Amino acid sequence: MKLRQLKKQLRDQLKDPSKSKRGRGWLWVLLVLLVFAAAGYPSYQRYWQTAPQRLLSEGLRLEALGSIEAAQKTYQDLSRDYPGSELAPEALLRNGRIWQLDRQDVQQALLSYL
Repeated sequence: MKLRQLKKQLRDQLKDPSKSKRGRGWLWVLLVLLVFAAAGYPSYQRYWQTAPQRLLSEGLRLEALGSIEAAQKTYQDLSRDYPGSELAPEALLRNGRIWQLDRQDVQQALLSYL
């Protein structure tokens, strides 16, 4: 008897396509959530960065845009405010490279390297 009821329910579901489309609604919701999560991931990454990481990222961005003075100031801020950070030596190195290669001041570059 249960077998007949199950067969009848299956036939009814196959005849009525609106019942089977209910599952697609959840698929759309899942797809929208996935798109929002992918779009928000870079913001999430920036939120969890430490202050020295943010300063180094900002310096790299400014240097890539050609704003050498602002990048140099950012590197100096990083090395001055966070001298114990593992990123401080890289900031000093990049600052020295700016002095040496962009500003053509070898003496100031040596002071920055030291």
